[in-house]
Amino acid sequence: MGWFAATEDKFVMSNLCRASGIPTPPILAVADTSVRIYSGTRKIIDRNDLIAFLSENGGRPFFGKKLRGMEADQAFLSTNSSTSEVEMHGGRTVSIDDLFDLLQAGKFILQPVVRNHSFFEDYTRNLATLRAGVFVYDNLIKLAFLFLRVPGGENVVDLFKAPGNIAASLDPQTGRITGLKQRQKIGAVDLGNFPGATRNAIGEALPFWPEVVDIMTRVAGTFAPVRFQSMDIALTHTGPVLIEVNTGGSFMGAQLANGLGLIGPNLLHFLQCFSVDLDAIPVGAPVESDSGAPTQGT
Repeated sequence: MGWFAATEDKFVMSNLCRASGIPTPPILAVADTSVRIYSGTRKIIDRNDLIAFLSENGGRPFFGKKLRGMEADQAFLSTNSSTSEVEMHGGRTVSIDDLFDLLQAGKFILQPVVRNHSFFEDYTRNLATLRAGVFVYDNLIKLAFLFLRVPGGENVVDLFKAPGNIAASLDPQTGRITGLKQRQKIGAVDLGNFPGATRNAIGEALPFWPEVVDIMTRVAGTFAPVRFQSMDIALTHTGPVLIEVNTGGSFMGAQLANGLGLIGPNLLHFLQCFSVDLDAIPVGAPVESDSGAPTQGT
């Protein structure tokens, strides 16, 4: 599995990040019924372990997501809990047995809820993240794409494929919001502002922008054997926090958010540097214009 596992296994990823001084949410527990040992971390094997975790957590909110992979399917947010039941986001209550059955069906990590910086108070109820894609050369890091993912309405996760979620295009030099698009069942539509917002988001600069750029650079260097990385960064009241880093990632959100295709000089140069024989790949008719090339700087 090589370096794919170093990013996609969130326990491995978190430990590498902490060793590099990259802020990342702690892992409260791992639910895994296999023999694997998670050094220094609580492991939930059976229902009694789950009850003990909930007892010690004292009803505090926590977030659960799959230990491996890039998709957010089955991710959940617990807003309150006791040793007999767990209240989920949206008011649904599940029993301890039902929650354990979910956890047992696949390996999960449980983490404290990360809260947005007050900058987002007028824009969303749930956690927004910055999605950045980077090309990693031997002596250079280039930004492939950049946009902000914002959950819309009651959506818990910010994946731009979820209808109602919003993506903001950004100026990579300043972190200023330059445009907004909302995901529909098919495609996306332009917005003049976040729905219901009392202030105009267009032109606003995200907080901690120099620190965000520093984290992107450090993450790229930490996982440098992965030549194309996508990373999700939350902006909290204490600064940027890395939520996760992936090997590869979807191009859809970046293209819809920025209104630009990715096949242009930056991507073509990156592929050629790593001996990808573009002439051997049937890509259809040649594109005469490079207007779809990413405009982000290095």
